[in-house]
Amino acid sequence: MLNPRSFFPSDSNQPLRNRSRLQVEQLEGRALPSGFGSLVPVAGAGQVVKDLQHIRSDLQSLTQVVGSQASGDLATIRADLLNLIRDTVAGTPGAIAADLQTLSADKATLLNDLGSTSQSRIVSRIFTGLMKDLQSLNADITRLGTTNHGHGGRDDDRDEHGSMEESHEQSTGREYGEDEGGEDEGGEERNLGQVGTVIRDVLSVRQDLQALVKTLGSNITSTVTNDVQAVQSALGSVIGDLVTGTSVTQDLTKLNDALTTLTTDVGTGSATQGILTSLKNDVQTLTSDVTALTTPSQAALQRIQSDVQNLEGLLGSNLSSAAQADVAALDAAITSLGKDVGNPLAITNDLTNALKSEFSLFRDLTRPLPAGTQHSLLRLATDLIRLSPVLSM
Repeated sequence: MLNPRSFFPSDSNQPLRNRSRLQVEQLEGRALPSGFGSLVPVAGAGQVVKDLQHIRSDLQSLTQVVGSQASGDLATIRADLLNLIRDTVAGTPGAIAADLQTLSADKATLLNDLGSTSQSRIVSRIFTGLMKDLQSLNADITRLGTTNHGHGGRDDDRDEHGSMEESHEQSTGREYGEDEGGEDEGGEERNLGQVGTVIRDVLSVRQDLQALVKTLGSNITSTVTNDVQAVQSALGSVIGDLVTGTSVTQDLTKLNDALTTLTTDVGTGSATQGILTSLKNDVQTLTSDVTALTTPSQAALQRIQSDVQNLEGLLGSNLSSAAQADVAALDAAITSLGKDVGNPLAITNDLTNALKSEFSLFRDLTRPLPAGTQHSLLRLATDLIRLSPVLSM
């Protein structure tokens, strides 16, 4: 985990950039400590996590740019994006192609409604990045779906994907941090964090379904085929919910109901019992991991809110205009965090904004710092980092 003490050194009279500490770097409008890359895994399921984070960020950027001017268009885009993510996770190529076409049509409608404005050009660029991120997600999930991912498993060859990832970085302008979060020299994949664990659970369920279909072979009925598709659809919807900020409760219920129906319709044939048992266990694990991931950490949030209140009390009102702007940005980030605390992918962006605002505040505060301020800054940074589902490694 990052050491927050390195962000707020005791010798605060030295110029900020001259100290030996983690710096804040700008990653496509998202400032992160430069050590962040080592905490976000690249190999295996970690790459899927990155894809989902980028898609989530694209959607948020689109929402911010469009605002209330075309709320109906945004609602349509969000719904169609959820469908696309669902079909991508389910692994249905025909549906994915149709979903991409639908999303492209959504883009055209939105641009037409916005007219020829600077917003339209920004929206067009965001959509270009979004489509590439969606294609990357499809490629990464497809690649992982063809490797052996049991619980505790690891990824094999990444050479082919590596070249694709490099091309994706160049086309989107994103930099992922080279090999910092990949595999150790011994080949063991680093801790994926809670989001990566959910992705692994999803892949395990997908493989169980593939094994079931293969085992049944020509004996599979149309009813069972429909049941399998229902489980796949609900599985993809769970991930789509995490990206779009939708509650996962309903789709988790659908997933478990679909599994019950599938188990009943398959019957008690000895050839499938082991697979069905594994499928039940993997769905149960997924349900537990998603529930744990999306349960709001109200105690942690209350600590952060208390930290901010204490910090602003120490600072008082005699602040420079730059510091006042930093405080306002920090307050806005904490407010957003309170709304998104149950969504792991949204939390990551909120925490980034909060940390960025805090670092800017530290830079803009007049020296010497008011008594107790440095300790308060340190405590706030520590609590922010601890809350993140991706930073908690």
